[in-house]
Amino acid sequence: MKPSAGKDTPRKTAARILDRLDTGDLVLDVLMDRALEEDLGLTRKDRALVMALVFGVTRNRGRIDWIIGNFSKTKLNKIQPGVLNILRMGVFQLLFLDRVPPALAVDSSVEMAKKTAPAYVVKFVNGLLRNVERNGRELVLPDFAKDPVKAICVGESYPEWLVRRWVKRFGPEQALELCRAGNRIAPITIRVNPLAATRDQVLEEILDLVQEPENHPWLPDAVSFSAPNVPVFELPGFREGRFSVQDAASQLVALCLSPQPGDKVLDACAGLGSKTAHLAQLMGNQGEILATDVEPSKIRHLSDEMKRLGIAIVRTEKQDFSRAVSLPGTLFDNVLVDAPCTGLGVIRRNPDSKWSKNMDSVRRHAGLQAGILANASALVKPGGLIVYSVCSMEPEETENIVREFLKDHPDFAVEECPLPQSADKTMLDGLGCLRTFPHKHDMDGFFAARMRRQS
Repeated sequence: MKPSAGKDTPRKTAARILDRLDTGDLVLDVLMDRALEEDLGLTRKDRALVMALVFGVTRNRGRIDWIIGNFSKTKLNKIQPGVLNILRMGVFQLLFLDRVPPALAVDSSVEMAKKTAPAYVVKFVNGLLRNVERNGRELVLPDFAKDPVKAICVGESYPEWLVRRWVKRFGPEQALELCRAGNRIAPITIRVNPLAATRDQVLEEILDLVQEPENHPWLPDAVSFSAPNVPVFELPGFREGRFSVQDAASQLVALCLSPQPGDKVLDACAGLGSKTAHLAQLMGNQGEILATDVEPSKIRHLSDEMKRLGIAIVRTEKQDFSRAVSLPGTLFDNVLVDAPCTGLGVIRRNPDSKWSKNMDSVRRHAGLQAGILANASALVKPGGLIVYSVCSMEPEETENIVREFLKDHPDFAVEECPLPQSADKTMLDGLGCLRTFPHKHDMDGFFAARMRRQS
């Protein structure tokens, strides 16, 4: 039976998001938000299907493409991108989603193909998906013992360039565990705002609206949960500023800087302001924070976020620290450089990053990071601290940046990042820098180095 237009709407929305994602101009989260805002007729169930399709296809794209390749005489790079995304969605529904009837998965894909492709392509889509339905589960994955790189690429859906790097650095077994951890759906972690509430108060308010609520074992303001009944921003307490969404690893960054009440702080790449707010809360809303970013839209969002959280000590400026920045007569006790990076440490939250990044991305970000850190360091007062952090685990963006910075700035020295007393000390490397890994610490992959300017 032919699916109705109404039932097909979420699939069309998902296909449109995947097509836009292929252009590389916007990240998945932004595309998802915009698409769901545009398609106002989608029900909550429709929106859930859109998210399942988009994130499912993106997270499993490597294996899905391998499956398509096994059933297609046409090479993948010769299939029109929009048609390929229709095939990916069809395969995902057939082999990864138990609740979608096979007939609906095939028929809805064929109907979408009819809107954009000639008859012979529609026939190709129909034939391939019906073949996948009959025989797809019989395919044998590559043997890990014989070829671990290929086995991980296909079995865990990661690009070959990244798998080869991780196998070389960590060994095949650890690389496999890291990739598996990156494919798991991460819990939602929030940071309670101590200026407005206690953790127990926030937990009590949301208890009946979320699954698996849990206090973090050693981060005093962190709570994690899954499957909220409503969007997070609709949970009790969010609009009143009682909490913010922030992964546990990200929360460690502000603790590495550990600003005190009354300090003068610079957040040089403040972005949307999650770490800015955490710094202000650690300071008890006393002192001064200058939060800068190159994008005015992010600065506006940050300002709104500070108002929501009741934070009064933050002022904002548009600044580009990839160039030398002059703030006459201004030096800071503490400087945070949460630099733009590849985001390869947060794949479990942003699965699109494993497909949109490559070695050129790593090298390009490393050059940008080195310049930003050098320029921001000029604003640290003697005896003051600077923390450099990225949500990446790649050497070019982490220890290499710090090593070259220290070589060029002998007036700075690394200090051990302070962690909560009961925290897992394996998160510190030999120099005392913070390193978190999804497969080892059940949190995003972050790096942070704390450096003090000598008096």
